[in-house]
Amino acid sequence: MSDHFFVVTGGPGAGKTSLITELARRGFHTIPESGRAIIREEMAHGGDALPWANRMAYAELMLERDLRTYSAARALSGPIIFDRGIPDIIGYLTLCGLPLPPHVAAAAKAARYNARVFFAPYWDEIFTQDTERTQRPSERQKHCARCCLRPIVFASALRLRASGHWYCPQHLSKWADAVEKLVGMFCSTGRL
Repeated sequence: MSDHFFVVTGGPGAGKTSLITELARRGFHTIPESGRAIIREEMAHGGDALPWANRMAYAELMLERDLRTYSAARALSGPIIFDRGIPDIIGYLTLCGLPLPPHVAAAAKAARYNARVFFAPYWDEIFTQDTERTQRPSERQKHCARCCLRPIVFASALRLRASGHWYCPQHLSKWADAVEKLVGMFCSTGRL
């Protein structure tokens, strides 16, 4: 297990990437989500490994990329923050009603992260529809519920709405402060 590998997970548009961007600004090593990059690449060359087309091929590309970034991250020192992780692929396949191939389950079992997962809960107020995020609200809620199948220690108590001004720098900063403090505690003591 890689105790210094931390995953931020949650449904689409929950603020994961904004939080991870802030943590990167503070000097943390961060690993971007593979899904959005794959969507951009597939759309650019007319591929069908997309969540609204060939979902299994999309999952396979996410697995391939996530295994590469996981392996590369092993060379880094200190805490590393992942925008989703390999176990999220299992959640995605479950959400889509697709079978779980044995090699995906084996990869999730072999590529271990810290047992504590940071969870950005469903938050419709900040969701922005774009060409890469096509889910309807009901799909976003289901996706978020599937993420909850994993052990979660970070929940909405640390999500700061502050009158709906999520992108206000001081509120994002407070959320990042909380994550930074917890990651430091997990790395030094190994417990909450």
